[in-house]
Amino acid sequence: MKQTGFGSGKLYPILDRLEKAGWLERSHENADPAVLGRPARVHYRLTGVGTRAATLELAALNDRLRRPQRRSVRLFPGWSA
Repeated sequence: MKQTGFGSGKLYPILDRLEKAGWLERSHENADPAVLGRPARVHYRLTGVGTRAATLELAALNDRLRRPQRRSVRLFPGWSA
C-alpha cells in the first residue's frame, strides 16, 4: 500500500480480482498473531499465468510508450512533410 499509494479499500479488491482471474495465489503467514504482536500477514505471489500475462501487458505498454508519435510538419500552408 505504501508503494502504490492506494488504500486497502482500493488495493484489496484489485488483488481479489487478480486472484479470481488466476494471476495471483494467496497464502497466509504461518505464525501466531499473539506472538507477532500484529495480525498475520497475507502474501500474494504471481502464478505462471499471471507472470505470462503481466509480461505481455508490460511489453505492450512499453511499446506504446516508446512508439514515436508521427507529427506533421507544415513547410507551407497546405503542404506537409
